[in-house]
Amino acid sequence: PADNSEPLPRGGSNASILSNQHAEARESSSAAPSGCRRPLVVAAAALVACLVFAGAGCVAWPFIQGGGGTDHVEQRRHHGHQHLRVSAQAVGDKASTTEVAPKLAVVATNTTTHTSTATTTATTTQTTTLTTTVRDPKLYCFTIMRSTDGEVALMREQLARGSGIYGCDEWAVLSDKKIWLSPGPPTRLDSTVIAADLNATGDGISTKYKNSKQFLRAWERIKEDGKYKGMDWVVKVDPDTVFFPQRLKHHLTTKAQDPSHAKFFANCRTDDHPHFMFGALEVFSAAAAEEFFKHGARCEKELKSEEMWEERYVSHCLQLLKVEMDPDFDLLHDEHCDLKRRPLMPCVDNDAVAFHPLRSPSEYFTCRGQAQQSWEDSQKEKEDKKKHDDEDKDVKAHEKSAAATHAVEKVETEDEEDKRHEKKEGAAHKGEKLEQKEENSEEKEEEEEEEAEDE
Repeated sequence: PADNSEPLPRGGSNASILSNQHAEARESSSAAPSGCRRPLVVAAAALVACLVFAGAGCVAWPFIQGGGGTDHVEQRRHHGHQHLRVSAQAVGDKASTTEVAPKLAVVATNTTTHTSTATTTATTTQTTTLTTTVRDPKLYCFTIMRSTDGEVALMREQLARGSGIYGCDEWAVLSDKKIWLSPGPPTRLDSTVIAADLNATGDGISTKYKNSKQFLRAWERIKEDGKYKGMDWVVKVDPDTVFFPQRLKHHLTTKAQDPSHAKFFANCRTDDHPHFMFGALEVFSAAAAEEFFKHGARCEKELKSEEMWEERYVSHCLQLLKVEMDPDFDLLHDEHCDLKRRPLMPCVDNDAVAFHPLRSPSEYFTCRGQAQQSWEDSQKEKEDKKKHDDEDKDVKAHEKSAAATHAVEKVETEDEEDKRHEKKEGAAHKGEKLEQKEENSEEKEEEEEEEAEDE
């Protein structure tokens, strides 16, 4: 039985069932309005008469009105058994989701087993929208600054304007002496000291002597500070490199570069060397930096650092540690690395994330301004092109839709014309048949007249 319905009696004689049902009928009769009592009395009398004359095979079919609904009882016979199927049709109950078998006032049957079944069917449609947000990768950027030449003025001006490595998520300026970068207020910012004589390698314009040992001291200090932890990429930038951190983030995201994969990039190529990492801009994944910090001692044992420039040493070390070197020549614009021999200035290479070398503040910020303006113009041009393409797409879609509508209307018109033509032809054919029939009738009449005359 349904949850809200009472089960029909199981077993027992027809007399006991009938007795209970008479009791229910009396209760319903006493509770019903006066206008409903007379039909109940008549139904009860009809039931008694039926049982007297027809016996146990009699079934009474009561009709009960009231309670805001109508109950129907349908009797079906199957293999000699009588089954009752009860369906409730609710009136005005729009929120009902469960069918409930109603109670019958009077039921007489000779079946000893009764089954009431309520079936509820519910259809639910669920739409799930997945939104994936890709965050910008985090950059730890550092530079190594000589304390006795123009690199100090260059790094101070970059900090004052918030450009270069100062736009990274974390940054460090490493030097062989403690040099102030900003006197404040609010806070005085100084360089981080490393135990190395940077002036011993050259004047900053040309590296006369191998410098890997000096730069290894910088890597050791970065490992000690630990600020690189939690970052996605570690970036080493020369002081005279115009660097755009946001461009690098966009570049790495566009190329779907994974910082958990140990890799670094070959950003330079010449006629003699197809690809290698040039020291003006060095980009390492966080996993590659961890490999270098964990197993760098092996490189110091197996490689001769005093005979190499720092970028060559780091490249050979990482390759020894099975770290991938991925060629990416869009990272750096440098005349030394450009096979097309394009001039550095004006700095309008929108694919590059860095330009080198710009050694004075005047050159540096002129190049930076040119690169920024060119980038903004290219982005606006891309947006305008996309907008124009979207408008063209909408126009083509509208034209296609209009053509489809016109084709449908043409087909419908042709169908209507065909129907009218068929109808006209049918009418003409029908007329011809009638005429033929009339002619046949006339010929028959003539034949009959001739036969009559002959007779």
